[in-house]
Amino acid sequence: MEVYNIVLFILFFLIGLFNLAASVFNWDWYFKSFQVGKLVKAFGRTGARVIYGLLGLLIILFAVSTRVGWI
Repeated sequence: MEVYNIVLFILFFLIGLFNLAASVFNWDWYFKSFQVGKLVKAFGRTGARVIYGLLGLLIILFAVSTRVGWI
């Protein structure tokens, strides 16, 4: 069971880190993709960057909190 928890921690941490990096570095290919493009149209490029940055931070926080046993 411990290996399963470690794999989930790493997976969620990397997904959160990827979202955070995309928002910080303003990756053009990321924000022009189909699904993210819907959010860009709704909130603008800057708004989408803020949303994905916060989403990345929340996912990282969730991964860390489940790993250390807060949740």
